[in-house]
Amino acid sequence: MAKWLSMLAAAALVVAGAVFALQKDTAVASATTEHSFSGGQMQWAIADYPALALEENTFILTVADEEGNPLTGASMVIMLEMMNMICGDMSFELHEIAPGKYSGEGIPLMPGTWRAVLKLDHNGQATTVERLLTAVR
Repeated sequence: MAKWLSMLAAAALVVAGAVFALQKDTAVASATTEHSFSGGQMQWAIADYPALALEENTFILTVADEEGNPLTGASMVIMLEMMNMICGDMSFELHEIAPGKYSGEGIPLMPGTWRAVLKLDHNGQATTVERLLTAVR
């Protein structure tokens, strides 16, 4: 009987931990996030959030240098990686649509929590910025 209760308690802890982890990932993933990086800061937004799996989703980044001026002429690529899954990664480029404002379309391949990794190159300076996002169907 004691062994059975120990197994039940261990199973309950595993379930509670999984629920907590899922809530933590979802809570971190929001429509707009703020980021500081060497050389500036950015606001990273995803239109019509949460993102839709297997659909194009618009990513809009507003980027400024250390003085707050729009960061122009940067090269940007985002790679979407599914969290805790072996799933195909998806990458796409962003294009400058106004001074310091960049936009691109990304497609999460399935519902869940995704890591978006931005590679920003400006005047030979490479920077990587990450955020989480939620995709639904």
